[in-house]
Amino acid sequence: MVRHFKTASLTAFFLLSNSLTDLVLAQDKAGEAVASGDLFRFDRINALIFVVLFSTTVLLYTRWAKQGKDLFLRKIPGLNAIEEAVGRATEMGRPVFHASCNH
Repeated sequence: MVRHFKTASLTAFFLLSNSLTDLVLAQDKAGEAVASGDLFRFDRINALIFVVLFSTTVLLYTRWAKQGKDLFLRKIPGLNAIEEAVGRATEMGRPVFHASCNH
């Protein structure tokens, strides 16, 4: 197996065989460091847009909540049903069994 590691001033070639005793290190001088690739991957621009919009939305709603604005929170129907069931069981004098669906 050949592994190639580039550094700013050296290029090291590690020739590795199956045993650890056959490790050979060869070094030579490398030229100038050359940048390769782009700073940003433009094929993932949709992920960047989503993250920016989601972060902006979260920060905006957090600021509105701190300012005391009236924010709309949708009621969860299942929680209302649990409250009604516990109330009915209390009126009838019956016990309530709650299972959190952990199998």
